[in-house]
Amino acid sequence: NWNNGAADNDWNTAGNWDLLAAPGVGTNAVIGVGNTVNYNQPMVAASFAGLNLSGSLAINTNLFVVDGSSTNPTPSAVATGATLNINTNGVTTIANLTNTTTLTGTLNVNAGGLLTFTNSSQLALAIGGVVNISGGVFTMTNTIGTSSLNIGPNGRNNGATATFTSAVVNIDKQVNISGGASAGTPASSLTVLGGTLNCGVLSIQNNTDDTAARLIVDGGAVVNMAGFVSQRGGSGGGLLLSNGVVNTAND
Repeated sequence: NWNNGAADNDWNTAGNWDLLAAPGVGTNAVIGVGNTVNYNQPMVAASFAGLNLSGSLAINTNLFVVDGSSTNPTPSAVATGATLNINTNGVTTIANLTNTTTLTGTLNVNAGGLLTFTNSSQLALAIGGVVNISGGVFTMTNTIGTSSLNIGPNGRNNGATATFTSAVVNIDKQVNISGGASAGTPASSLTVLGGTLNCGVLSIQNNTDDTAARLIVDGGAVVNMAGFVSQRGGSGGGLLLSNGVVNTAND
């Protein structure tokens, strides 16, 4: 667990961790509420087992690797109020996680940042979860199961949001947009503003109030998807195409 014992907010400083060593192979990293952590130099270890983030973590360089193939990984999560920033030159790999990675906080991949999920289960945005890919690169490959990215849980709720701005996003399997309030808004949404999104089937699916759940394509974005499904939708929901191109194998 993080305790900032050395008081320098640096991930790689041994004295900032309760085990007096930065997380390594088979070790889980837990960063509690109110803590700010900076990853400024590549870690010495090849990887660590799992990340449970309730504070703020900035990835500013490469070789930040979470590998769930080691012993007893904790389910990785970014909690409510927490922020994970992958900044310029930040390179993060999430590998071999058999449990869903849950996001109720905020994930930012900024210009020059790179985030890759590989051989792992889905990324699920719970109620209030936010993903911003702003000029960065986000890849999900060899995903375990049928869906790679879930934006919001099914049912009557305030949903979650993902925004890809001038980004390169490659998602190998299905993307689901779910969740909406009884009044229609707020509701879950995926907004693509410029850049490129390549994904499997994109599905707007909710069995209660999904009339405002939406995919917004603008800013000259290009979206290539294996298929598009919208179970229900009102005038503010479904696919909202303003300035961009959507290519899909079905209607």
